[in-house]
Amino acid sequence: MEKLMIEEVRLTNITREVELDIVMDETTKFFSKEKSDRALVATENGFHGDVTQSYNGKNKKNLALYTYSSQHYNFWQEDYQTEDIPKGIMGENLIVQHADEFSVFIGDIYQCGEATLEVSQPHIVHWGVAVRMKEPDFAIRMQNLGRTGWYFRVIEPGEIKAGDELTLLERPHPEWSIAACHEVLHFDRENLSRALDLSNCHALGSYWKQILKGRLRGQEILESDRLLFPRVKEGS
Repeated sequence: MEKLMIEEVRLTNITREVELDIVMDETTKFFSKEKSDRALVATENGFHGDVTQSYNGKNKKNLALYTYSSQHYNFWQEDYQTEDIPKGIMGENLIVQHADEFSVFIGDIYQCGEATLEVSQPHIVHWGVAVRMKEPDFAIRMQNLGRTGWYFRVIEPGEIKAGDELTLLERPHPEWSIAACHEVLHFDRENLSRALDLSNCHALGSYWKQILKGRLRGQEILESDRLLFPRVKEGS
């Protein structure tokens, strides 16, 4: 069995704004994650000095390190028949080898360099990635194919660098792979029993719990606002 390994660590380059004419609001900014050749310090809020994602300013600890599988880049390059899909375009902090959504589980705890990391939740895809890819349907395809990546929360801060191994310490929820979570949220939508079970998983991030509990209360999830960038929505 191949060892899980960090291929790259990345930080937001706030001076390199990606300007694209498909964005309706020209003030909208998207920032790429650029490769770091040095060790980075993982804190409970992400890499020290990085710009991290949050939902309404909350849940930063559950979204500390966005992680993406290296093998997915091979898939996308073949799928779109291009080699011009640079690593980091998904907005990830970590690119990992020999791991994907079927082999990573909610609550997994890993030793990585000096840091201890815990898998918190799958990544929720947003239309911003379609802007960066210059492919209007990319966010939808990314979600439907389940090649979304996931987040780590940082249990014990410390330095992480390319080449560090991810050593599994605990796997308390082998029933909840990242892929299984996507199945519940995006595809098996009528199965409220599984939605309840997943929402009760103590290691699951609060944003996912909020969405699932909303479904259990009968709230409709409008995915078009999240997956389609404004000009497509306006013209549809």
